[in-house]
Amino acid sequence: MVKCSRRRLLTLALVLFVFAALTGVTSANHSWGGYHWARTANPFTLKVGNNLSSNWTTEFNTAIADWSNSSVMNLTAVAGTAGKRCKMVAGTVQVCNRTYGNNGWLGLASINITGGTHITQGSAKMNDTYFNTATYNNPNEKLHVMCQEIGHTFGWEHQSTSGASINTCMD
Repeated sequence: MVKCSRRRLLTLALVLFVFAALTGVTSANHSWGGYHWARTANPFTLKVGNNLSSNWTTEFNTAIADWSNSSVMNLTAVAGTAGKRCKMVAGTVQVCNRTYGNNGWLGLASINITGGTHITQGSAKMNDTYFNTATYNNPNEKLHVMCQEIGHTFGWEHQSTSGASINTCMD
């Protein structure tokens, strides 16, 4: 049996703790399956179609402006062309709202890919079935879901799955 001093054990424990902490930081990845838009320049410019009713204007404009604060992304709001079914349009993200029913989701993002990981088009749907209720019909809930679903169309996953708030729209 090897004798170790208490000081050596504490040092070893500290080294292991620091290694584990740094490994967690360096491997942090909030990518959704590795999906991303193929881009050739920074910032990447992407058209986002507004297919929303007027009661979503503020949240849409705020989410577009917030995501455009990134140094690698420039979103341009354009008139939507997705129609009632929120059909995806190549090279764009289409954002829609409708009463999609009591199906368990407030918002739903969808993407199409090519080459295994490159996003070619996306849609973000806001479910008014829930947003027409007192629980969710408030600016904070609407903005959070709008921002998150648009973020998913860029290939971002949730940052927190525990339910803890980390003050981003992707938690």
